[in-house]
Amino acid sequence: MFFDVNWSLRVTWIVLTKVVSRKSNHNFLDVSEATFTVLPSDMDLNLHMNNARYLRECDFGRINFWITSDMMRVMRKNNCGVTIAAASVRYRRSLELFQKVLLKTRVLAWDESAFYLEQRFTTEDGFVYAVVLTKNTVVQANKKERVVSPGELVQQLSGWSIQSPTLPHDVHLWIQYNSASSAMMKNAL
Repeated sequence: MFFDVNWSLRVTWIVLTKVVSRKSNHNFLDVSEATFTVLPSDMDLNLHMNNARYLRECDFGRINFWITSDMMRVMRKNNCGVTIAAASVRYRRSLELFQKVLLKTRVLAWDESAFYLEQRFTTEDGFVYAVVLTKNTVVQANKKERVVSPGELVQQLSGWSIQSPTLPHDVHLWIQYNSASSAMMKNAL
């Protein structure tokens, strides 16, 4: 069996520290922050952080977000989770070796099937190095169960019905692009 030991250890560390401590809970619509340092194992041949590592760090940021907002508990109660259905990265400037990075994760909006998250790679001075958009589709663990909508999950988390924030225009265009791309793939079969 082959698996990424470092990834598994980091996820275990995040889960244990966040679930056990419960000190860092935040409101679901607030920004969740996680820090990391660019390590030699993150570097590529150009001596900056490898593009794939950005998405890997986003995994850790989203796990942190779902746990600290308490949405992970609500999803587990409903026997569901989220899977990444689409992702887009906008690189602005390279992250260098041993650079300390602040990864800010927030939910932008949701619809009948997915949450849309934004993740920003920044430094303490606020400079944005990269921005990642992800479509986090809600999936049921048991295919025979009714799919729980993101709105229902938010209502269970908050205790009342909350409307999704208005989608930023660029995210709306990104969603349209993904819908058109999905339609083309379906037609190609």
